[in-house]
Amino acid sequence: MSNLRPQKPRNCRRLINEWPSQNHSSVQHTLAILLIFGSGLSVVAGDIPIAVAKSGSAEVDALVLQLVSRRPAPFPDGDLPDVAFWDRYCTPEVELAISRLKRMGPKIFPALAKHFWDDRYSYSDMVVAWHNYTVGEVVLEIFSDGNPVYGGYKGRKTPSGEAVYPSFREYLKAQGFVEDWAEKAKTKSPSEIQVDYIDWCVAAEKKRGFTDPVQKKEILGRYFEKRNFFDPGHSGGAANRSQPARAQTNQTSAGAGSAR
Repeated sequence: MSNLRPQKPRNCRRLINEWPSQNHSSVQHTLAILLIFGSGLSVVAGDIPIAVAKSGSAEVDALVLQLVSRRPAPFPDGDLPDVAFWDRYCTPEVELAISRLKRMGPKIFPALAKHFWDDRYSYSDMVVAWHNYTVGEVVLEIFSDGNPVYGGYKGRKTPSGEAVYPSFREYLKAQGFVEDWAEKAKTKSPSEIQVDYIDWCVAAEKKRGFTDPVQKKEILGRYFEKRNFFDPGHSGGAANRSQPARAQTNQTSAGAGSAR
């Protein structure tokens, strides 16, 4: 085993004095430049304006810029703060931007898709624990009209094991590139988008399989009920209006489907 001891660091003055005399002035000049450059960086960094990706829509980009919170998150993601909290932690600017973007409808989805991966902090809310939502998650919320969970469960048993609910994020992933989906969705109504999402969820549930006919009837019945709400002419909804027997599922509300 080596008996070498770490050498004590020598101070800067000692090191400079040990360099050849002919380089002394150039070294001091270099250090001066570094000091000036370093302090200059800190000044410039403080003046860098907040910016977002350019989507081709100045109006959308300006509102997405407002989604970037000027107030930091008060707690880490996943925390269980010991505070009374009855509403989401969100600045008025962020709330206003979300409201305006939602009112603009699917026609802006191609522009919003450019901001889908923006991971900067936007607002916070309590679901099961504290969650700090990013700008991209707000975009997902707008795409999905609230990120609903229509299956009515958080997790369930399948023939191959446990499975979690199908989410709108998974639905988007199955469509390929989010920009391609947004381009197709821009001509659809919000109801048509929900119907397409529900149809995808039903196909995903059938692919996973069910433990018994009771579970199948209960879960698919919820989807058909919601589909009939968005598309009253759909026969599947009318055929499943009867109250199904309850199966063993881990229930959750639609609000638990927040983008994570």
